[in-house]
Amino acid sequence: MGLNTCDGPDFVPHSARMNGRFAEAKSEGILKHFVVAFVLALLCYVFSYGCDRHLRLRKGPWELTFKSDAEGVPVLVINQTAIGITNVVIRIEGETMGQSPETIEFTGPGDSVPFGEILFFDTTYLPGTLTLELFGHEVEMMPRTLVLNFEEHPWVSGEEIVLTPEARWREVAGGNQETETP
Repeated sequence: MGLNTCDGPDFVPHSARMNGRFAEAKSEGILKHFVVAFVLALLCYVFSYGCDRHLRLRKGPWELTFKSDAEGVPVLVINQTAIGITNVVIRIEGETMGQSPETIEFTGPGDSVPFGEILFFDTTYLPGTLTLELFGHEVEMMPRTLVLNFEEHPWVSGEEIVLTPEARWREVAGGNQETETP
């Protein structure tokens, strides 16, 4: 047999020898790589989820107390101690009702209010944004500001705010939106 002959049992092409030698090692190692990648992805997910959950909940919810004063005027007391808002009182003049105090922490969907209606509630990162309609007045609470009938009002702890019937958002927006048909 000559040197350049491909005949004979001892000749195996170079690429076939390499593939044959590493083929078994590759098939055993691929499963190990998938398992390691899966475990790393799972650990990253658990760590990221835990960090995100902590960031979303660390400041806590809005705490609102719905009640009526001695004359029966509806009163809303707003607290959010993590951002320094305490005892902001909103009195809604021109309305009367008998209401025993009820304090609600707004943590997620399904919360309801004793009087008024929830218009918008974003709890992605607490305290979030909470918008209420209370006897024709729109009260929007955001961490940076309080919006009363579409006008920004800075947060001042311990402040008492009086909302009058003339300040209702329909009147502010341009008169009564309901028209009578002849």
